[in-house]
Amino acid sequence: GLALTTNDNRRLETDFIILGTGFDVDPMKQPVLEGYADNILQWRDQYTPPLGLEDEGLASFPYLNPDFSFMERNAGVTPWVKKIHCFNYGAKMTLGNISGDIPAISEGAAWLARELAARFYVEDIEYHWQNLQDYETPELRGDEWIPSELPNSELSGKP
Repeated sequence: GLALTTNDNRRLETDFIILGTGFDVDPMKQPVLEGYADNILQWRDQYTPPLGLEDEGLASFPYLNPDFSFMERNAGVTPWVKKIHCFNYGAKMTLGNISGDIPAISEGAAWLARELAARFYVEDIEYHWQNLQDYETPELRGDEWIPSELPNSELSGKP
C-alpha cells in the first residue's frame, strides 16, 4: 500500500495512484517529484548527439524501462521511481509514439497493461510459488477416462 497526504491534509491509503501531469516531459519540472526528480534518468544522461544537433527539449525526456517506468540516474538512491510509469508523451523518445497520440494509445495501453501484469506477478512470485507448492487437489485421479467397447471389425478396419 501507499499513504498519501493531499494538499488539504486528507490522508489516503491506496495501492496505486494515477496522476495527470500535463504535457511537459521533463520530470525536473513536476512538482510531485520535487526533491527526487534529479535522480530520474533522462536522455541527456544516456545519449550525446553529434555536435550541432543538441536539443535541450529532447535531452529532457525521461529514459524509460520497457514497462514505461522511470530509471534511476544513481542506482539505489530512489529505487521506488521504477514504480512510476510515464504513460504519456514523455515515453516517445524511449518507446516510440505509443502513449501520447490517439491512433496509438490503445496499443500503448495494452502494452502497459501487459508490462504491469508481468511486474505484479514477478513482485509476488514467492506468493504464487508457495500457492503452487501448497496445492493438494489432484488434477488427475485415474477415473477421467471410461473405456468403451469397440467391435473387432472397427479396430482392424475390416467389415
